[in-house]
Amino acid sequence: YEAFLRGQYERNQGNAPEMLAAAVAAFDRAIALDPVYAKARAARALTIGNQAMNAYVPFDEGFGDSRDEALRAIELAPGLADGYRVLARIKLYGDRDLAGARELLARARSSGGEDVATLRLAMDIALREGRYNEAIEAARRVTVLDPIAPQSHTTLGVMLWYDRRFDEAQTAA
Repeated sequence: YEAFLRGQYERNQGNAPEMLAAAVAAFDRAIALDPVYAKARAARALTIGNQAMNAYVPFDEGFGDSRDEALRAIELAPGLADGYRVLARIKLYGDRDLAGARELLARARSSGGEDVATLRLAMDIALREGRYNEAIEAARRVTVLDPIAPQSHTTLGVMLWYDRRFDEAQTAA
């Protein structure tokens, strides 16, 4: 569990290559200690996906490894939202498959996934589909769940701006 927490800590430090590499290494240690630790596998999948999105690893290879790890997490813990959420991110950002991402997001939510990460993904999907009110509602829920994170308020402001609610956007951000 300590290796898993170290991985979370490293990943939360930012998206610099060395931070993401340190996070993957920590998740690898957690998985080596407990090969059926689904949360560590999902977290590793998320981090490798972040590496691919930032071009720190080849796109296809990174998203392929991320997909494999997310599927393994789902296989190990089909009731855990994390694997479905990561797989939904891969569908959205790697495959550009909005319908597939929406379906997997619904699965994550039905598995109890109403955390900040799931809401941010829901917000992004809704925004890409032009459903601004849903994106704004998700952003508002994020600010309730994570009120001290500047990103929460900035994101709400951006969602309001996309909906041309400029005065509200300025206040939110």
